[in-house]
Order: sequence, then structure tokens, then C-alpha cells
Amino acid sequence: MDDQEDADLSRLVEGLLLDVFLADEVARTSAFAFGLVYGSIKLSYLRTKAKSHKKADAKESSRSSPSFN
Repeated sequence: MDDQEDADLSRLVEGLLLDVFLADEVARTSAFAFGLVYGSIKLSYLRTKAKSHKKADAKESSRSSPSFN
């Protein structure tokens, strides 16, 4: 191989490595963003579910306890 072929091969390898590292960064960023969105949605769902259970428990306890009027 001459110097020109070595330089071309070197640039090709560097380009491929940069593409791999870029794809890795994009994948990590996408996974992180997905995790944030998923966690946010799940948290709001669990909060809503907890509120409905709290209301149902309050309603149930008010029905079962005798009222002294």
C-alpha cells in the first residue's frame, strides 16, 4: 500500500467509528427521552389511581360508619 491508500483507509475507519459513536449517542439520548416520557406518564397514572382509591375508601368508610343525628 502506498501513503494515499493508507490515508484513505484511515479516513474510512475514522468515518465509520464516528458513525458508530454518533449512532450510540443517538440511541442513548432516545432511550433516556423515552424513559422520561414513560416515567412521567406512569407517575401521573399512579397518582390518578391513588386518588380514585382514596375517594372510594372515603366513600366506603362514610357509608359504613353510623351517623349520629
